[in-house]
Formats: sequence, C-alpha cells, structure tokens
Amino acid sequence: MKPDPQAAPMQAWLLLANAGRTLTRTPSVWSVVLLVGLLALAQGRNPETGSRNASAGPVLPAAFMHAAGGRIDGTLARNVMQNAPIIEGTPGHLVVDTTLRISPDLVREIARAPYVRDLSNEMERIVEEFKVALGALDANVDDVGYAGIGLGEGYIGVNINRRLYSVDGRNSILVNPYRIAEEIEAWVSTGLTPTDAPREFSGRVVSAILHEIAHQSAREHDETFAAALTRLYGTSITTAHSSFRRLREEIDETTYRRIVSDLTRLKSQWGGRDVLASSVPAAPEGTHTSGPPGRPAK
Repeated sequence: MKPDPQAAPMQAWLLLANAGRTLTRTPSVWSVVLLVGLLALAQGRNPETGSRNASAGPVLPAAFMHAAGGRIDGTLARNVMQNAPIIEGTPGHLVVDTTLRISPDLVREIARAPYVRDLSNEMERIVEEFKVALGALDANVDDVGYAGIGLGEGYIGVNINRRLYSVDGRNSILVNPYRIAEEIEAWVSTGLTPTDAPREFSGRVVSAILHEIAHQSAREHDETFAAALTRLYGTSITTAHSSFRRLREEIDETTYRRIVSDLTRLKSQWGGRDVLASSVPAAPEGTHTSGPPGRPAK
C-alpha cells in the first residue's frame, strides 16, 4: 500500500519534543533534532496541535493552508497584504492579520514592538542566508523573499504566490511566531521546562523558514516535498546551526514571554476562516500554475 504522506509521524514529533528537552547543544545532536523536526513538518500534521476546536479538524503546522474547496478571493488577499502595517525599524516587513478579526490597535502595537522588529529582521536574515547556501543546489529558492509576520491561527508559515503579494517580484514568505509559541507552550504543559522554551522556539522558527523555502521546489506535502526538504537541509546544515545559535541569543526568556503574552491576546480573537486559506506557492518557472481548485487565482 502506498504510504499516506499526510499521516502524522507521531514518533518523529515526540522524538523532536523530547530530544530538545534533554540533549546538549552540540552540532551533531542538533543536526538530528532539526532534521527530525523538518521531516515531521514535511510528512504530516502535528498530532498534538491544531485548531482550538478539535471538531474543525487539524491545521497544517507549517507552509500553506488548503481550503475545503474553491479558490481564495485573490483581490481580498492582495488588499489585506498591501494594506498591512509595516513593522517599525524594518525594510518594509509587514504584520498581516490574515483573519480580518484581530483588533487594528493590537496589530499596530505588534508592528511597533521592538522585539518584533528584532525578530523580523533576524528572520529575513535567515531566509537570505538559506538562499545563499541553497542557490547552487536549486535555483528556485532564489525566487522567494521574506515578507513579514502573519497573525493567522491556522499556519506557522506560508509561502505566497507572487500574484498575491511579491517581494521584489518574487514569491513571499510570512512566518507566524505566535503559532510557534503556542506549540512550544503545549510542550511546556507536558513537561518542557520554561527555561528551555526559548531554545525550542528558536529551533522551530529556523525549521519553519527552511520548510517554506523548500516549497519553492515542491508545492504539495507529499513524498516529493519530503525528499526536497531533506536534500535542502543536508546542504544547509551549517547555515541552520548558525541561524539557530544566533536566534537563540536574540530570544531570551524575557523576549519569549513577551511573545507568549501577545499570543494570549491574539488567541482571544482567533477563530474562523483565513484569507490565505487555500494559497499555495507558485510552481517553478515554466510550469503550469492554474491547477485545480485551491490554487491561487491568476
């Protein structure tokens, strides 16, 4: 029987969670921990997280979301992205409320927060470093840029077709650090020590960014994507470790608690559909991109 690429890899997720709690931070150990996490992201949903309403079904832990049919409203999605506030102190990074339900005052407050500025600038640096490390292996990775922070409930990261929003003519990536923090806090509730939470958060940010870059090579969560992600990680392992160590220095316990505090406020306003609910990344140049329902509108 052909394996289901969306089957949740329970053992991989548990190994990632448990290893991060107890192992020392040596390069050889973190190569295992990060790789396990990346493979889990590639192959399925995290069985321990998802929508707050279990009856609504699980959400994809990273990359893009797929709606239950139909195309997204491309005009609405573009307007939301284009009108999002810019994070102060960044070269145009956005804070995007893809739910259309979060208080504008809270969105603006997040956009002005110094920790958000520092985190967003660091995430852009990580994207660019991965692109440099991976460009010789796969030219598609150069065709994406970091756009900013997304505040939607249903994703950790999203790779957006340039027709909806582009960064210098390229596809764009949003990263949602608050959903990542929500996942880490779930680990805390099951035994992860609070002092280890910032470290786990930093590792998940790095793995989520690489996951989104890998969607430049493979659109769907299938065996092709899992192979692409593993290949990209193998080539960029030094970059991944360097990014992790630098981000870990940036995210101290005080900063992490501020992220969790803002997460609490965001969660009170989450629930419902997202304007990017069926966006997928552009196919490699020269291939057909219209596709079945659920792909971005032309």
